[in-house]
Amino acid sequence: MPGVHDDAVAIATELTKLRRAIHAEPEIGLDLPRTQRKVLDALDGLPLEITLGESLSSVTAVLRRSGVAAPDIQTSGLSIYPNYSSSSGVPRGYQVSEQLTVTLRRLSTAGSQISAAARAGGNATTIDGVSLNLSDTSTLLASARAKAVADAKAKAAAYARALGRPLGPVISMSEGAPAQPFQPVPYAALPSPSRAASSVPVHSGTQQLSVTVTVVFGLA
Repeated sequence: MPGVHDDAVAIATELTKLRRAIHAEPEIGLDLPRTQRKVLDALDGLPLEITLGESLSSVTAVLRRSGVAAPDIQTSGLSIYPNYSSSSGVPRGYQVSEQLTVTLRRLSTAGSQISAAARAGGNATTIDGVSLNLSDTSTLLASARAKAVADAKAKAAAYARALGRPLGPVISMSEGAPAQPFQPVPYAALPSPSRAASSVPVHSGTQQLSVTVTVVFGLA
């Protein structure tokens, strides 16, 4: 069946071009008119059974209504999977899924926002995980640097006293790249229907910032 094979190859080629075009020009934010129109136009021109879902629109709309800013909602992935019938090797349709990365800036409302997004998307929504990060580390890092330098100076002075020499001036100082705090919180399941109104518990716990400095002192 060369005709069927040629059609399948053409469809696969067009979908590959579409995927590459979307990844080359990602769209950031809640409203995805350019990406949505591009996908719909491309699929509409193919001899396929197309089923349009509203899960993503529902999720993003709920997040926006809950106070999440548009720049904090970003498309981070797009997948297109063929659906085959049992009697043919030719796709009868395609399933399109999109992944979002969302930044929630208020821990007190994060649980309810996650729960609302999961309910809005229904069974089509999967929450891959949650990571907790500090939005502003400048003050903490400044304090850590001051303590690290003071600690280095105290240790150098102790070594100088042990050698019977006064501590001299700083010859050089360098700082290593600080480790970024990261705390993954996996969520394997969505809220059950019986507890749909409950919020996902999100616990802040503690995080540690560290600074590594190397200071070389001379001896007077």
